Amino acid sequence: MMRHLFSILWCLVILTGSSVGLYSAPMPAIGPMTIRGTIEEVTWQPDKFIKASYIVRDGKRHYASGSPGKDRTFPAHYGIMLVRTRVTNEDGADPEYSHASGKPLRVVINHAQNDGFLKKGMRIAVYGYRVRGDEGGDWHYYRKIAMLRRPAR
Repeated sequence: MMRHLFSILWCLVILTGSSVGLYSAPMPAIGPMTIRGTIEEVTWQPDKFIKASYIVRDGKRHYASGSPGKDRTFPAHYGIMLVRTRVTNEDGADPEYSHASGKPLRVVINHAQNDGFLKKGMRIAVYGYRVRGDEGGDWHYYRKIAMLRRPAR
């Protein structure tokens, strides 16, 4: 009886302990892909510094594992909403984690200044767009952007 109870408790410890790893794992990679679409909305965010997360236990700081446990800066970027999209996976992309064509899509484009580089109504192509991340945040990359059509005046 005692041996059976110990086995059940041990299984619960293993199951609970291993599930913690699920929450701190990196997210599946998205891309690379080529995204074509018309800009419906444009916002710009400056650099954002995030201090490392920690807890205090026994009077000492214990930093979180992974990227939340490190100071980090998210780069300045445009957040754009693309409509009338066409998405094409590039070599190495996992189709299971790809975006669907025809649906509105929010894309983050790292850009140091709010200089009007991207405007509402532009038709653009973003080549090599990728998203990586974990519990500490998402990181967006692209190879190049091409303007396919200027906005109507």
